[in-house]
Amino acid sequence: MHGLEGAEELLVGVASVDQEHEQLASRVNRCIAAGEGDLSDDEVRGLVAEVIVFAIEHFANEEQVMLRLGYPGVDAHIDAHEKAVRQLYTYGLNKHGAALSASVGFFLKSWFLAHANTHDRAFGQWVAERAVEPCPVEP
Repeated sequence: MHGLEGAEELLVGVASVDQEHEQLASRVNRCIAAGEGDLSDDEVRGLVAEVIVFAIEHFANEEQVMLRLGYPGVDAHIDAHEKAVRQLYTYGLNKHGAALSASVGFFLKSWFLAHANTHDRAFGQWVAERAVEPCPVEP
């Protein structure tokens, strides 16, 4: 499998964000693996829906933490999240079965690595410079 192997490259130093990054990486890996397997279309759609819903929830949680702390880069961060969600929905409309799972999985892998190492890491550095730990987001 060619998934997100090491979660350490996704860690940004903010505990609540890092925990969700690990969970999202696990879901992305399952999505990629499903693209290489023989799941039914319904099973694939269920898995892809789970990944997309979790990603959207993670984005909202991350944005809430940023807003609560007054992070100056929050608008660009929200914009990046919104673009990713639009792309995910496009895949959902245009792909089916294993192609859907693989497309969503590989898109999220690529996007997530780039995003975590730029936008998220910048937020983590900003938090570290202020020596604050954001409160976890309430469910």
